[in-house]
Amino acid sequence: MSIINKDILDLQGLTTYDEKIKTEIAKKANDFVPIEYADWLELTDAEKSLHNWKLLHVPDDGPEPVPDVPDGKTVTPTDDVEIWLKCAGIEDSGYTTLAEVMADTGVLSALIADSNAVDYLVRSKTFAKSEALVPAMTSDTTPSGRATASAEPSSPVGTKYAYMAFDNDTSSFWADNANLTKWVGYEFATPTTITKLYFHFYNLVASYLENNAVELLGSNDNVNFTSIKQVSKSEISEITAQYTTDITSSASYKYYRLAIHNTVANATFGFYTVQFYSEEGLTDNQTAMSYIGLNNYASNTLLADSTWCEAICNSTYFESVLNVKVPAMTSNTTPSGEVSAQSYYSEREPYLAFDGNSSTRWNGSTIVSVGQSISEWIKYKFTQRVSIKRLSYNYNSANTTLIILEGSNDNSTFREVARCSNVSQGGYTYAFTNPDDYQYYRLTQTQTNNTTGSAALPTAIEIQLYGRADI
Repeated sequence: MSIINKDILDLQGLTTYDEKIKTEIAKKANDFVPIEYADWLELTDAEKSLHNWKLLHVPDDGPEPVPDVPDGKTVTPTDDVEIWLKCAGIEDSGYTTLAEVMADTGVLSALIADSNAVDYLVRSKTFAKSEALVPAMTSDTTPSGRATASAEPSSPVGTKYAYMAFDNDTSSFWADNANLTKWVGYEFATPTTITKLYFHFYNLVASYLENNAVELLGSNDNVNFTSIKQVSKSEISEITAQYTTDITSSASYKYYRLAIHNTVANATFGFYTVQFYSEEGLTDNQTAMSYIGLNNYASNTLLADSTWCEAICNSTYFESVLNVKVPAMTSNTTPSGEVSAQSYYSEREPYLAFDGNSSTRWNGSTIVSVGQSISEWIKYKFTQRVSIKRLSYNYNSANTTLIILEGSNDNSTFREVARCSNVSQGGYTYAFTNPDDYQYYRLTQTQTNNTTGSAALPTAIEIQLYGRADI
């Protein structure tokens, strides 16, 4: 279905179906006016453009009636919450923002339960985080505010204007290859407080970045900038290159910059997307996450999108949606499932990596000599097929250089699900869009021993896999 029938309306001389859809959405014409087909034929083109008409008693050879509900998969994406609510049969609510919808649990539950409304939701990256402050920019100064940048290079990436980081389009990006510290910024009309930052990194090469790789700064005179938030390179997911963080500062600034600190001259870095937010987002709301988790269509549709998956998996309430995880294991086969490994050393059996106790660990038995590199795997078998979306991994080996997660349903042929190469000693969490469900999940850890004079063993202190199984 579509919001209008392309054979019915000729809106103001527009010739393409997409233009008609955009015009219809812009009009916010949420009411369909019933009319006899014979009477509709007598209307002028100008009269036809005044309403969304619901044609009655259409002959077999006439156009089909306009559907009552727009189809979120086929119409032009929109952040207009009123159109989403119409999908769920809710009209004249008076709500125009998602924050208002989230305050009304009845309306919120109806919205999430409707597949067309969810299709709108998933195509709006805005609400994966919260209410956006920066509009989708079409130039450095339109529709409002002003986008600025440290540089807009011509080579090797072509001219990438500042606004391209704020155009809400992941097929475009802003980049700079001329400065060690690169930045893209946005100027608000008046000083504004932001509560959340989101960015999608272009050309993430962690080894070329300083430890504090990304920094948010604010100013009210465009000269003196205050550091608001620093993000270390280890915090940015190498899988998705996306990052969302809360901003605790309550200060208001007119000028904001998001800077990249790199260590290699002429290296090209930038952002596909940057966005600032002011209100609580859908994934920050426990009630909303619970409603999503109770609806299989909403959960699976949102988790299949990288932006939404990142936001959901890093939410405080992610377990409302990711309803399956490995239980605290007391042996390799209890309380459920089965843990195995390529090898284990002495009494440090595989299940100790899944026992929920950070004072125990699994060790492989292969000694990694100085200068040597080896790989060993550890595996968990679920009692059912599960689509894993989040990996939590805690290890104490400074020599680990690569972690690969794979899935299988026959314990023989494994498919790569996630690859984490930006690793160092400590605990990390990774979110990723895994479209498939598997019963077996295998983690292969590669270690390169760069320690002088001592050997090492493959090790994992705690591993946890979080996923989704339909309910």
